[in-house]
Amino acid sequence: MNTITISNDLLNKELKDTILSYAKPYVEDFHIEFKEGYIFLDLYLQVKALGPILAKYRLKVLDFNFNSLEHTLKLSYSETVKSTGNVAQSMMVKLIGLRSQTFLQTAVEMLNRPAIRANDKSCSIDLEQLINIPDVLSMLNIKYIDSRDDCLQLSFGIDI
Repeated sequence: MNTITISNDLLNKELKDTILSYAKPYVEDFHIEFKEGYIFLDLYLQVKALGPILAKYRLKVLDFNFNSLEHTLKLSYSETVKSTGNVAQSMMVKLIGLRSQTFLQTAVEMLNRPAIRANDKSCSIDLEQLINIPDVLSMLNIKYIDSRDDCLQLSFGIDI
């Protein structure tokens, strides 16, 4: 197996425009950091009725399967969400935060994508349902190693 290292800068600078093109219209901007075994993600969102929102996530990879049989990702998460808009928008965001569901659960329900599921502590993504994985990439066997020192580390090989 070989190792690939993905830096914060690669995602936050070099690939930012490409990533944002997939995340529109809700995600206006983002910042990601790989530290201490966690992925820290700041999302700057624009939600019509709620206005501008900053959603901060601390993610931990629980399970990552990318091989010839499956392409799934499971993460644990904690979230902090706050309005960066006017007083009325801030009050609406606080009211929504009083519900028993997390903002991520609410967003997943609203998106209604069967590829993404979330409960109050974790979320799972079926990458095959979310993105088109070409046959040549489906032969890759990728394993999560770690996320620290501003880098995400993965190992990879080819299943033949």
